[in-house]
Amino acid sequence: MTDVKRTRIYNTLNNDELVIISFFDSSHLVFCMAQLRDHKLLLRIALVLKELREEHNVSQEDVYIETNVHIGRIETCKSNLSVSTLAALLKFLRIGMAEFFERVEARGD
Repeated sequence: MTDVKRTRIYNTLNNDELVIISFFDSSHLVFCMAQLRDHKLLLRIALVLKELREEHNVSQEDVYIETNVHIGRIETCKSNLSVSTLAALLKFLRIGMAEFFERVEARGD
């Protein structure tokens, strides 16, 4: 039987969270991975994605049907999206990475 242990480490100075996920089999470490989450940045990205989706008059369901991406989890900051997922969403929303991140930066902290 495999046990999973999640350890969350918070850096309150810059609002980062490091999540370390460890998998154990009979008390032996089998696999370990870490994921860094910047909540402020994820929130700004989520807000810009939602604005773009609304500008294009498409629902979360429409996005899912066309991209197979559950944008609702991203818009509520429940998901730490990958660059590949972001690229697929931006292609669907017809906006380049540079222009997208200009909008993200304009939202400030």
